[in-house]
Amino acid sequence: MTTTPAAGDLVELAHDGRRLSLALVASAHDGFVLVWPVSSPGAPVSPPAVRVGGGLFGPVFAWPSRETGVDAGLVSRVLGRLLSPTLVAEVADAIDDGATPPLQFAPAPPPHLADAALAYSVAMVEAWARVGDLVPSGAPR
Repeated sequence: MTTTPAAGDLVELAHDGRRLSLALVASAHDGFVLVWPVSSPGAPVSPPAVRVGGGLFGPVFAWPSRETGVDAGLVSRVLGRLLSPTLVAEVADAIDDGATPPLQFAPAPPPHLADAALAYSVAMVEAWARVGDLVPSGAPR
């Protein structure tokens, strides 16, 4: 890991030199980070994902309700700050309380894409459960 991540940072996660995913750091701790999965532009997102940025290729969405703890050694790069730590905390509190977060929810998919959005959400939960179980090579289990 080249830079210590902080709340609001967009990070790349990797294991054994293989890129796993992008994530938004919710909080950083000694030896682990709590992250929100990030969907790349074009993914079939739906609520409760929230829009955290946009760029040349389209909007970027994070999933605060899918927060996952990962070994800090899986953070391969800090790509930059997407949200302020204060805004991260406000979003997390709203999601925990069942309130509307201060960021825009992803749009609900049109009926003909609802099944694809649901399948994407289920697959993401399963994939992130596996990411949460990973430890860097050579690290104690």
